[in-house]
Amino acid sequence: MIEKIKIEDYKSIKDVEIALGRINVFVGENGAGKSNVLEAIALAGAASAEKLDNEFLASRGIRLTEPQFMRPMFKGSDKNAPITVTVSLLNEEPISYILENDNSPYSHWTVMLHLNGPNHKIAFTRFSEIVQNVAPLVKGDENFAVAMKDIAEKMQHVIAHIEAMSKNSKGKIPDFKLELNTQNIVSQYIAKSSSAFVNQREWLSNFVIFSPENSALREFEREGQIEPLGINGEGLFKLLAIMAKDDSEAFLRIKNSLAMIGWFADLEITESRIGLQRRISVKDQYIGKRKIHFDQRSTNEGFMFLIFYFTLLTSKLTPTFFAIDNIDASLNPKLCTQLMQELVKLAAESGKQVLLTTHNPAVLDGLNLDDDDQRLFIISRARDGQTEVRRFLKPPTPEGMPPVKLSEAFLRGAIGGLPKNF
Repeated sequence: MIEKIKIEDYKSIKDVEIALGRINVFVGENGAGKSNVLEAIALAGAASAEKLDNEFLASRGIRLTEPQFMRPMFKGSDKNAPITVTVSLLNEEPISYILENDNSPYSHWTVMLHLNGPNHKIAFTRFSEIVQNVAPLVKGDENFAVAMKDIAEKMQHVIAHIEAMSKNSKGKIPDFKLELNTQNIVSQYIAKSSSAFVNQREWLSNFVIFSPENSALREFEREGQIEPLGINGEGLFKLLAIMAKDDSEAFLRIKNSLAMIGWFADLEITESRIGLQRRISVKDQYIGKRKIHFDQRSTNEGFMFLIFYFTLLTSKLTPTFFAIDNIDASLNPKLCTQLMQELVKLAAESGKQVLLTTHNPAVLDGLNLDDDDQRLFIISRARDGQTEVRRFLKPPTPEGMPPVKLSEAFLRGAIGGLPKNF
């Protein structure tokens, strides 16, 4: 799992660090920076996947704007400052993604990698093999010569630190930071030879911010730019059809999760070759034995959101690490509580790691903060306007007193994350 995220110089965020669990819920007033946190992670994911064009950024759920407005606009801020996102995978050393843009018309984002920590040296030792085996074949290639010189200088930096390690009598290994330009083909090889980079990329490169919309969920013909599910729910029918056919166990888990809806009896996927009609058939237990089923056009809006969430959490084809913005959309408050408990269970079963934002206090009652895998974060703005992120730890309950619900504590202002100007 992703253990820690550090974000520097992105929109309202100057410098925050977040230690993540498996299920992470972010609450805060409107405009505090919840979505900015998710977008910064999505930007690092795009950098990891080497897909930083605007079309791809939008398909990940990032709200696009002029490059200078993607940096902090506070007094004294540098509109040309690089955006830095440092990601630490559990039991691996951190990697920093340094994103730069000169703010000129039609300019593109470029990325530098900072590999932090001595264990990355394993990847660097493979550099000599590249030089020995490849250099003799391309002696006349000027670009390759430049690349060799660039990497050679960086290797000297690495070697100096390795020597320092061996001379350290206390046995403490000093940290070092190696900067690699991802546009350099040799640098790319070294980065991708690092086990930390390869393992992290499996988690980070597919990160998407999902914001399901009613229209996208009901029009099964629509498909998103990113498969299998687009950010608004495009492609839901195709994925459900595949799961019903090829992963009956996962499809059954979806139906079992939907049983939290009191009227729900069954779910089927149908596809008629005549007219290419595609539909889901939802059976209402109160209709009795009559062969009348609802489809995606006639069933309840909240029900469609639940199908999307359970499919996203259950499928083996969806990202391992992702976010859902406004998880409470279209749902009854008590249902929000039950939904959170179900998502916690599904995430653990499927090995997913999830970031969620909400404005509904009932969502918090679905969390068990005694479980370190479930974490609550309060997003707020400091006096100077910068976004702050604080993890909320469950306070001890006084002896003889009943525990206070998180929703009640939130509404009373005991947790934070509420507007203060009225």
